[in-house]
Amino acid sequence: DLDGLRHIVRPELAAAFYGVSDSEVEQHDTVYVGLSQRLQTKRGPQDNKRTVDWMRLNIGATWVDDPDPRTANSAPYRFIWNRPMIPLRMYTMPKILNGDLPTGLKGFETYGPQRSYFSADFSWQISDTTAFLSDAYYDTRSGTVEQMNFGFSRFRWPDLSYYIGSRYLRDVSVLDEHGSNTFVFAASYVLDQRYTVVFSQQFDFDYGANVESDVTLIRRYHRVFWSLTFGVDSSLDRQAVVFSIWPQGVPELAVGSRRYVGMTGPGDY
Repeated sequence: DLDGLRHIVRPELAAAFYGVSDSEVEQHDTVYVGLSQRLQTKRGPQDNKRTVDWMRLNIGATWVDDPDPRTANSAPYRFIWNRPMIPLRMYTMPKILNGDLPTGLKGFETYGPQRSYFSADFSWQISDTTAFLSDAYYDTRSGTVEQMNFGFSRFRWPDLSYYIGSRYLRDVSVLDEHGSNTFVFAASYVLDQRYTVVFSQQFDFDYGANVESDVTLIRRYHRVFWSLTFGVDSSLDRQAVVFSIWPQGVPELAVGSRRYVGMTGPGDY
């Protein structure tokens, strides 16, 4: 399903430098260098061809100045996962995020990446309705692949879309288990023009137990969305009901969870 190929290459550079203002806040200068590549082709009816990204490959490296030796067993934190000026942990749940997990994991008072690494993500738009997605994280300090994800996204016209994949985390230790291999499934179904229901599931093979299950109902108005989520997290023995509301196109004004802020229809998650 190819009609010509165009290769687009774009270099990227991002840097964050800090000055000491508070001894209680850990901050590290970081530099990110990346290379974004696209293989584009044309698809569609002969009289209505459109350009699509057939394959996409992003590679990058982050260097961290004076890494903290206490982060030797910390979880991977990629530069693109967070804005370097924003804490990686939420202020609202320090006991859950910091108290129940090993001390090597970062607390909400830690900013930005803590370790130097190489990363890559690859996607293949096999057809208009099926895509293969993957990414990997290589820690230069430990010399190992710390995280790897891959899966398939499928859109069944006109109302159903789903994702099936796997997530590998190496440097995570909870209780007596080291590492994590998780099966991930998520599906969204458009009930009508107003309501969409989303189901997501994670099952950890290392622990032999369900990690998290979420069921979400999304209500759409003209320019405003709200969602109601019921979630069960077996790893933390926690159940929660979360209400969120956000205006379309302005995720910064969302109140509540932002997991589904970008959704406007099937295939958007």
